[in-house]
Amino acid sequence: MATLTAGEDFSTLLDRLQKLESENRKMRRLGVVLLIGMSALVLMGQTGKNRSLDADSLVIRDASGSARIELGLLEDHSPILRMFGTSDNKRASLLLSSNQKGSALTLLGGNALISLHNDDSPALLLAGGGGGTSVEPALVQTYDNNNFHTFMGKMATVDDRTGSTTWSTAAALRLVRKDGKVIWEAPGSN
Repeated sequence: MATLTAGEDFSTLLDRLQKLESENRKMRRLGVVLLIGMSALVLMGQTGKNRSLDADSLVIRDASGSARIELGLLEDHSPILRMFGTSDNKRASLLLSSNQKGSALTLLGGNALISLHNDDSPALLLAGGGGGTSVEPALVQTYDNNNFHTFMGKMATVDDRTGSTTWSTAAALRLVRKDGKVIWEAPGSN
């Protein structure tokens, strides 16, 4: 066994003491960090489970900043969900709305429009650049850009003189010109 002199013994003891103090400082720092972390976790856990977001609308944008999804309210305060296509125009490619009269789902693609409405009765509207078709229970209506209409199915007719309303059968066919006057009708009202 090697014998140590007092100077060597003292320097070894001093090195060991410095190493212990360094480890002690590290342990204190770690303890402070752990204490702050635990405190943060406790404080974050204090928030209630019933969190809500209050806003007039929620807009989700893509990387270029263009709106792609919007959840909001219409002027009558009814809810609406709009999903926009990839072009920069503000026309929705999917629109879901609801109000006191009912709900509507609208799909737009190019110049075509497909819409399902459920207010007084359900209807399907197919519209494009040259005209459109409306399908309702017991009635199909087609029209063009010149406002000529063809009706097939159950329709109401109001007598201009008496104001009374008569209904046709579902087998009726009516052609109407752009000023609203009937061009041809068969079989007429029942």
